Amino acid sequence: MDESMKLFLMFALSMPCPTCEQGYPKEIVDSHREINRIRSHYGYPLHEFDRELHQKAQKHAEWMAR
Repeated sequence: MDESMKLFLMFALSMPCPTCEQGYPKEIVDSHREINRIRSHYGYPLHEFDRELHQKAQKHAEWMAR
């Protein structure tokens, strides 16, 4: 990956995504951005928010905690 692409990805990762991040707690958004920053560094494709998967995972985590 050339230097200009790396700079573009770093800029894109620093910008909020109002449609995909809306309604998520700050710590989830921050950790998602950090994961994508690391993925970008190693040339892996970026992850996107998946609301349905997140809701199912959260319900499962709450069930396990009970």
